[in-house]
Amino acid sequence: MGVRQNVDLVEIDKFPFVQRVLADNLARVNLFVGENNCGKTSLLEAIRLLAADSEAGAILSIAAQRGEFAPGGNGNSQSASLPVSSFASHLFGGHSFEAGKYLEIAGDDCLGVLRLSVAALDEENHPVDAPGTKEEDAVVIGIKLALYVERLGVEDADFWIIPGGKVLTMNGNTTSPRFRRKKSIRSLFAGSDMFFPSELARLWDDVLVSRRDGEVRSAMRVLEPRLQDIAFLAGNTDRSNSPRTGIVVALEGEKRRVPLGSLGEGVYRLLALALALSWCRGGILLLDEIDTGLHYSVMGNVWRMVVKTAIDLDVNVFATTHSYDCIRGLAWLCENHPELGEQVSLHKIDRSRDHSVACDAERIVRTFANGIEVR
Repeated sequence: MGVRQNVDLVEIDKFPFVQRVLADNLARVNLFVGENNCGKTSLLEAIRLLAADSEAGAILSIAAQRGEFAPGGNGNSQSASLPVSSFASHLFGGHSFEAGKYLEIAGDDCLGVLRLSVAALDEENHPVDAPGTKEEDAVVIGIKLALYVERLGVEDADFWIIPGGKVLTMNGNTTSPRFRRKKSIRSLFAGSDMFFPSELARLWDDVLVSRRDGEVRSAMRVLEPRLQDIAFLAGNTDRSNSPRTGIVVALEGEKRRVPLGSLGEGVYRLLALALALSWCRGGILLLDEIDTGLHYSVMGNVWRMVVKTAIDLDVNVFATTHSYDCIRGLAWLCENHPELGEQVSLHKIDRSRDHSVACDAERIVRTFANGIEVR
């Protein structure tokens, strides 16, 4: 398998919390820092949309993870007629879904350009000119609002996302929200919901089938050198159970496998990171609040695992943090493992600026040594 070119820039325009921001000089592993609501997670979501194999599916997932949309089950009539605003308004500034609003996400040659705009359609799904029309007004005048999706660059395509999250193609065909692109980049967004045992078990199954479980065990030994094997117990990884049940490990010198939870939160989180990296081989991993659950004393070694594994598996990593200790761990890595530091970049996001401030390894070390606040 050839090595995929890393993403080197992302620009977003009219995204929530961020009117406009350009992040360039990106590296293999990137850490976004900045104040609350400055747009760090918005950048991750923008990259997720650019890389997605299903724009409609990604939009629905982002809304659900933000808690702004509760998906209906089993394609019932309620979810089938769900207005687009219920799951797409979060994409636009002010969370206002009205005809004429738009946003644009631009990547490099790897990702292309994605434009999303609110359009009005008549009963026969023909576009009509109705700028400023909101959902409640559209119903009164007998039209509906849809999300017009236009993709340029890597794969030219355009279509509408209509009520129920369905995809309406230009030739009038309607397909499922999980309509797939022909070209996409394997990617995973790792928010807090990824760390349920059921989600980890799904990733573990994929790793086993592709015979990459050795990669995960090697990564885990960063925090637990005695680790020999990992197992997921059938029927014990349901979300209704305790968040740490159903996973056991074999340790050198121990006769019986022990619950992973007994080794502490850090080892559990490291397993999640290792599985996510392995699953994203040759693709993109998006990590919101990478340091959650990890003690400051292990952050340097966690970064060493993330960067080394990302190099070995050809993964492009984008992460966020509010943590000073997380940045300190990255500075330690850059100073003590310069060959890994060459693959790292830190980006300060500021709502008052339309361009991120990038720091390479040398600047990260110097900034931390001088006690300069970059969060």
